[in-house]
Amino acid sequence: MPKRTPPPARQRALTLLGRRPLSERELCARLTKEGYLDTDVQDALTMAREYRYVDDDALADAMVREACRTGHGPLWVYQSLYRRGVNKSLAAAAQQRAEMAALSSARALAQHRFGDLKLLPYADKGRAARYLASRGFTPKTITQALSLPE
Repeated sequence: MPKRTPPPARQRALTLLGRRPLSERELCARLTKEGYLDTDVQDALTMAREYRYVDDDALADAMVREACRTGHGPLWVYQSLYRRGVNKSLAAAAQQRAEMAALSSARALAQHRFGDLKLLPYADKGRAARYLASRGFTPKTITQALSLPE
């Protein structure tokens, strides 16, 4: 059986981007790992940028929406974007956008998990605070959501 030649880098980039959105760094790393030459990788990245198939700004916006939908906080947004190779300033801007919706999201999440927050004993508020912190909410947001004294 003849050995199959790998698809061109552009075609492989489209296949990878068709599965899920990737940052520029993720796409570059995957193509390089698969053995494509640097010139082919740069050509594929240029094509993906031109057609806006890879767009770190859009990825950041999608991560903010994902955080709101799944009950994650702004720290989760920043960490997820940073891990995916998005530059720090873009990740910080996305974190600020997520911070705007964080309070209502944190209250809803805590209320769903622990019941009525007004009737929650003070000792259980510590458990709720740890839970919200594990979901990526800031201490300020947790304090406001649980109406704890600062």
